[in-house]
Amino acid sequence: VSGSYDHTVRLWDAHSGAAVHTLEGHTGSVWSVVYSPSGTQIASGSGGYDKTVRLWEVSSGVCLRVIHEFRWYVYSVAWTERDGHQYLVSGSGDRSVRQWELQKEAEGYKLKLNWSSGHGALSVADMLLEGVEGLSEMNGRLLRQRGALESRGRRAVGE
Repeated sequence: VSGSYDHTVRLWDAHSGAAVHTLEGHTGSVWSVVYSPSGTQIASGSGGYDKTVRLWEVSSGVCLRVIHEFRWYVYSVAWTERDGHQYLVSGSGDRSVRQWELQKEAEGYKLKLNWSSGHGALSVADMLLEGVEGLSEMNGRLLRQRGALESRGRRAVGE
């Protein structure tokens, strides 16, 4: 699989070198592509006016999902599976790294942002942080209020 300056993602036959499928939909250059661990989907990251990550079905070439969360080019995408869950990680020119959990549902894929870094901050969702050092008192209170830090041996309200 390759991404191109002409806004396409192409699937190639490794033996013959022939293009098998051309996936169209990005409106900017495609900087990064990656297969899912199962090999049945592809994620692609784009720049230009597009600034999206797109999920594609390999067999049909159908775009399954588009993520429009970026203020700058998406330079890299990585896909992994851990403990039965699939995660997509993106790196963008806005200095952010984001991790998305992919959840297959009857109507398609749902993507849930697990965490995002960038601009001197780290945002997390549905996570429990333990052993964090160096937080200001205010940040500690905010994280406890949102249920991300332990509060005296038990989860804080808002869990």
